[in-house]
Amino acid sequence: MKTFIIGLLLLSQAAHAQEERPKTGTVGPSYIGGMEYWPFDDSIPGSPYPDRVLWNYEEGSDAAKKCMLEANKKLVGWLKDEEHPVNKALVHYKEIGGTADFFMWTNDYTKAPQQAAHARRNRVWWWSGNGDETSGWLKFESTVLPDGTCKTPEAEQIVSYLENRYSLFAGNDPVEVYGSRRRSIFGRIADFFTGGSSSSESSTR
Repeated sequence: MKTFIIGLLLLSQAAHAQEERPKTGTVGPSYIGGMEYWPFDDSIPGSPYPDRVLWNYEEGSDAAKKCMLEANKKLVGWLKDEEHPVNKALVHYKEIGGTADFFMWTNDYTKAPQQAAHARRNRVWWWSGNGDETSGWLKFESTVLPDGTCKTPEAEQIVSYLENRYSLFAGNDPVEVYGSRRRSIFGRIADFFTGGSSSSESSTR
């Protein structure tokens, strides 16, 4: 009996050790620095920030961990694909002075069906503690709803968001960014989402 119990404990430890975890560190043009959960609860009014925010993967609910992992796999896939529009937009954003560093974020509404009616959006946005545009993090914000539905940021939103921020670094931007190279980048991004051939891309070949 003792041997049987020890065997079960060893199997449990091995399964825990092999549990798939979100990837952090350098991936493609970016760095994934860590993760945070915002666990909303209808019995505790208000935002979880700052006292109830969780900073370790293991601390999330099962639904939140599943959503965090799903979001992380999605982002890592884009970062590893040099031809993906998100990857290309990040490379350019980094070249002109922006940060390509990410921090994973999952809002957990599994205990907050009332607050979920006004849930935070799934999106990517920039945050910096000191307001320096060249530092900080791109927050990769996902949301898990009371029924377990996981909503993660979409590629179109990320590319559009980064494009809108390019002008912040105009003073550091090489001349060719506003010429053929820039048109070519956005031509390929448009083609990726529409499945067609953009005139701006063909004009730069």
